[in-house]
Amino acid sequence: MGRDRPMRTPCRRLPALVLLLFAAGIGLLVLLATWGPYLGRPDLLLRHFDAPNYLVVAKAFYVPTATNPLPGYIVHPAYFAVHLPALPVAIALFAPLFGYGGSLIFVTVLAAALSSAAFALYARRVVPEVPALVAVLAFVLLPARHVLYRALGSTEALMAVFVLVAVWAWHEERYALAFSMAALATVTRINGVLLVAVLGLFVFLKGRRLLAVAGTALSGLPLGLVFLWHWKVLGSPLAFMNVHGSKRSFAPFEPIWELVERTEWESAEMHLAVFLILALAAAKLWIDGLKLESALVLAHIALLSPLREIDLPRYVLTVAPFVFVAAWKEIWRSGRVSLVLLAGAGMVSLLYAWRSAEQNLLTEEGWAILLRWLAT
Repeated sequence: MGRDRPMRTPCRRLPALVLLLFAAGIGLLVLLATWGPYLGRPDLLLRHFDAPNYLVVAKAFYVPTATNPLPGYIVHPAYFAVHLPALPVAIALFAPLFGYGGSLIFVTVLAAALSSAAFALYARRVVPEVPALVAVLAFVLLPARHVLYRALGSTEALMAVFVLVAVWAWHEERYALAFSMAALATVTRINGVLLVAVLGLFVFLKGRRLLAVAGTALSGLPLGLVFLWHWKVLGSPLAFMNVHGSKRSFAPFEPIWELVERTEWESAEMHLAVFLILALAAAKLWIDGLKLESALVLAHIALLSPLREIDLPRYVLTVAPFVFVAAWKEIWRSGRVSLVLLAGAGMVSLLYAWRSAEQNLLTEEGWAILLRWLAT
């Protein structure tokens, strides 16, 4: 059997605009494939949590309402503080055109296209030897949880836009853009603060000390303003922390040892496997010279290791483009091996998404109540 050769493709030589449109198209095709079994049931996309929570924040923006929009699910309005405002603001922006539900679907489509384009831009800069088609397919199909949440009313795709553009801008030495995108990431998902911290550190180490300090401080302003708004309308600037406070332990990996003590060995081993994958990817990224990406993955290990969280795989989706694609360029440039891997893993990811989309839904009765509240 002959040695597998790297694929040759004109995609790597495409003009930038064509590349971005090509990647956005791939992202939309995979999104439609994920939606395939449910194209006649858009309510499933909107009823899957956390979409209902983001719809509430989009309309009320954390201000307590006289009517509970999610009775039976949410007891106190402070709970909504855990859902940061970038996605709700985007929903509210287009709601006058499409209504709140239609706007969430539109933003989901837009974020899917933009995140795919952003990854193509990033991949061309850091792994130019990987064909564009393979790189973008790997991004949109791996891991399976990523496929699911890119297709639902969630923050993963929007977060990917900000993170990928920020890291691309770092490599291009466009630090103002990098800090701006990192600032938006902080109000999309809370681990955006890790991006700000890592970016500030690396800019500082480059000798741009004043820029590093100023950029880090300014990047924290949006999240600070959100917490001040929580203070005004919910009575505490720590409303976000209060929701998640019970999940943290005092030592790294302590939650895993707690699982072992409860004889939940399978869960403990799965958590250890997640951290091992992250650590291996961080090491490989560092060896390949992608030190900022490596540090960002390591920062996620530091953040997540003391966290009591059964849904750990979802929390690492922010760094999935680095962990599953950028770290393993030798695989993705290998021609037939990469295509076989994408075909097999991609089908598994789609099957996972199709089977999961009907789970974790707001009840039809609850959905009817939410729709009436959104219409008022």
